[in-house]
Amino acid sequence: MENNFIKISRLISGNYRYGSAYLQRALKKLKLGSSQHAYLLVIRDKPGISQEGLASHFMVDKANVTRVVSNLIKNGFIKREKHDLDKRCMHLTLSKKGESAIPVIEDILSGWAKQCLKGIKEKDLKTALNVLDIMFSNSSKLI
Repeated sequence: MENNFIKISRLISGNYRYGSAYLQRALKKLKLGSSQHAYLLVIRDKPGISQEGLASHFMVDKANVTRVVSNLIKNGFIKREKHDLDKRCMHLTLSKKGESAIPVIEDILSGWAKQCLKGIKEKDLKTALNVLDIMFSNSSKLI
């Protein structure tokens, strides 16, 4: 059982690294870094999300979110607006440039997913997702 866990962990980690390298190369044409696309997709899905909301969503520290958000603002992909009631709270939304990047990002992600999932039956994919969900839930209880 333990050897299987090590193999699963290695495969997940390897696939993540391959995916990061692929995305970094593919996103260069948009002048986006490797994780910035994910921030844009979340901001698109949750317009007005705060930086704290992003930190919670991605399970990363606020300093990391601040770096990514600052870069996205500097490069014109998102806007930061003050909350009407709480001036300390800032809301993030996509700019026109950010909105126009979304279809390109989705095409890149779709291409990667198609390649990775090629030859996998739907039933097997559902089983794998179920196993990963259980592993995620179990590991989150240890933190």
